[in-house]
Amino acid sequence: MDGLGRSLSVLLVSVASICATHSDAVGAQQKLLAATEAWILAPRTGETMTTAFAIIDNPTMYDVYLVSASTDVAGRVQFRQKSKVAATPETVSEVNAPAFGKAELTAEGVHLALIDLKRPLKDGETITISFAADNGSVITASATVRGK
Repeated sequence: MDGLGRSLSVLLVSVASICATHSDAVGAQQKLLAATEAWILAPRTGETMTTAFAIIDNPTMYDVYLVSASTDVAGRVQFRQKSKVAATPETVSEVNAPAFGKAELTAEGVHLALIDLKRPLKDGETITISFAADNGSVITASATVRGK
């Protein structure tokens, strides 16, 4: 291979390397918060409150704090945590989704209370829940209504 051929080979390898690096950086930037495995406990007939659960995945390098949640089917939504001493769950002002981790909203820990339901919820129906984070981002979850 002559000098020009070697120079072209080195140039092509360099361009391929830059493209691969840029592609990895773009892929890394596209990782966003996501809500998965969301579901709502089907309320009994006549109940105006129920609970909802989800997993908030945070693939970013920064802790994110969920500061509120909402849904069209409830007048209010609160983060609550099962109390070890009181009979009723305690209201929580924020939920931490740690960097490179997840926040699990479960029946035994922090969960959502859907208060003042505007209508009956049917088993199998899908409800959208929106979560607002302290950084201004909003993520949505499709939650299925189901029994225990």
